[in-house]
Amino acid sequence: MDRSYDSLNARVMQDMNEGVLVIGNDGKILMTNNKTISILEKEKEELEGRKFATVFFGEEENDAFNQTILDAIYDMDKVHSNVVSYHTGDRVKYINVISSGLKEDNRIIGVIIVLSDITELVEVREHLKMMRQIEELNEQLEERNRFIRKAFGRYLSDEIVQKVLDTPDGLSVGGNMEHITVLMSDLRGFTAMCESVPPGDLITVLNHYLDGMGKIIKEMNGTVIEYVGDGILAIFGAPVKDEDHGLNAVIAAVKMQQEMEKINKWNEAHGYPILKMGIGINTGDAVVGNMGSEYAMKYNVIGSCVNLCGRIESYTTDGQIFISDATKEEIKTTLTIDDEMKITPKGVKEEMLIHSVKGVGEPYNISYKLKKKKITPLEKKEKVTLHTLEGKHVSTEGTVSYITGRSSEEILLETKVKLDIFDNVVLKGEECDLYCKVTAQGSKGIVLTVTGKN
Repeated sequence: MDRSYDSLNARVMQDMNEGVLVIGNDGKILMTNNKTISILEKEKEELEGRKFATVFFGEEENDAFNQTILDAIYDMDKVHSNVVSYHTGDRVKYINVISSGLKEDNRIIGVIIVLSDITELVEVREHLKMMRQIEELNEQLEERNRFIRKAFGRYLSDEIVQKVLDTPDGLSVGGNMEHITVLMSDLRGFTAMCESVPPGDLITVLNHYLDGMGKIIKEMNGTVIEYVGDGILAIFGAPVKDEDHGLNAVIAAVKMQQEMEKINKWNEAHGYPILKMGIGINTGDAVVGNMGSEYAMKYNVIGSCVNLCGRIESYTTDGQIFISDATKEEIKTTLTIDDEMKITPKGVKEEMLIHSVKGVGEPYNISYKLKKKKITPLEKKEKVTLHTLEGKHVSTEGTVSYITGRSSEEILLETKVKLDIFDNVVLKGEECDLYCKVTAQGSKGIVLTVTGKN
């Protein structure tokens, strides 16, 4: 045995980086080196000459280390390799244990165990693993946010979803007074169209229309608050601040009217009805924010500014854009205005001025044209009964009147009833009822624009 240890001592340097532990067949520790003492944090006298079981078996926290050494002792013919934890005081080390039988004259006389302290490597690995887990959690969170944006973005604008996700109080009830521009649009004759077009086709037509309009509003920094049937309510200037909210709203309106030509070409190609849209725009102060309760809530806008915008929009016929004087005063860019009208909307005490916009000047240079066919005189007058229309209420008493001329969009009417510009009427005839708006008065009669049929 002495020759074996002399030979071993010659090969194993006391200052090597790995610990060396030699255990005999009887389980007694025969030799250690300086690194072993450093790794195990035990004195040389505690180890050499004593049985391994006597030294270590009282330390239950090191059961994994003890079992690895025992496996090596009980099965010396096999090379064992394992990474185990080793507790010493308040510290936990990680040790790579490699063992192999120690032979002399082809006879196994014990086991030699090499110990490597890989604590730093394990900690780095755990740190990297933790970083990777954090990255994976971040990726999952971002994927969740993308899903939320995609899912709720179909119901709310990106700006509103972003506010909910990024702002701590994004879901709290409440709002702020903001100076904004409101845009409302509505399709003419859509209610009547609902009765003649199958529901599936109606949804297809409506979705195609709303998709095109929504993209334009977003492109011009607007936020769609809601779609009400065929109507759109959008605001500019909140929740995203925009100093040019009035101008951007008008540009969006012009682009929306331009887009209607493409939408109607698509409708014709698919056998769907032609759509006609009116747009009203107003600027003022309104409350913007989350409204409702903790059970049901929506991002909304309320105020007289919004109500007035709805009134302005109601004066439009197909293809028209009416803006308030307040919006016009906000815009420094030249606007193409083909008409100005004084109106007294319901709920407004004083007469106000609105402007019919057809385009925006430098540097944008965008405009659109209304394609109206000329009214052709009829060889024989058509007898109809004229009823006034207040909101959704049709007067019960009618007055006999006569259609003297027609185009695809307009009617020339003879009547004894005194009508003002923008009055809404219903003409009841033998074939159908026509919903119309008074748009002009002349020596040959009153010009009505058809807004719907029933």
